[in-house]
Amino acid sequence: MTDRHAQNPQPRLSRVESRAATRQAILKTARHRFALDGFGGTSIDAIAAEAGFSKGAVYSNFENKEQLFIEVVKSYRDDLLASVMPLFKGKPTHAETVDRLAKWADRLANGGKWTFLTLEYARHAGADSKQKEAQTALLRENWLLVGEQLRPMFRDDFPADAEMLGTLVFELAHAPLSGLTTSPTVGALIRLTFSGLLAAYGIAETL
Repeated sequence: MTDRHAQNPQPRLSRVESRAATRQAILKTARHRFALDGFGGTSIDAIAAEAGFSKGAVYSNFENKEQLFIEVVKSYRDDLLASVMPLFKGKPTHAETVDRLAKWADRLANGGKWTFLTLEYARHAGADSKQKEAQTALLRENWLLVGEQLRPMFRDDFPADAEMLGTLVFELAHAPLSGLTTSPTVGALIRLTFSGLLAAYGIAETL
């Protein structure tokens, strides 16, 4: 009997494809290790060993642990945006938008240790670090993208721009103590905050 796999061998990856696959495998492992052990508790050696590559393979793809961490933050940012941006589709009412954000925030609060990890890295990086600047830029991009969806809900005299609104959402959703307590939930804080702001400055909706 002829081996089906022998008849249809898997095509070999090109050098570029192989490098990209190695990079993604390292990133996936690093994301797991950082979330599990924190920035300080994670070593390049541990990441390389778990990913099944040499330490040199890690350094051929990433300059140092700091750059690797920033790339991990980018992957987390992408996942975060993929989860929050669909909430605004379908022209939801103001109440529906607030409810969707509240439920999203509750899921986020129960989803891991990223808030503490981000704070840990900020302390490690220091005020003048290029890595901290890169991390801040990623955060501000999130704030603006979400805030731009929310700002049209408010009148022109509302004393906050899109970035500030987005910042408010993420600061509430990533409240450091939210994962340690059962009440109040971050969803409840989102509902209280935005319901009050809309009552004071919201644009009336037409049916």
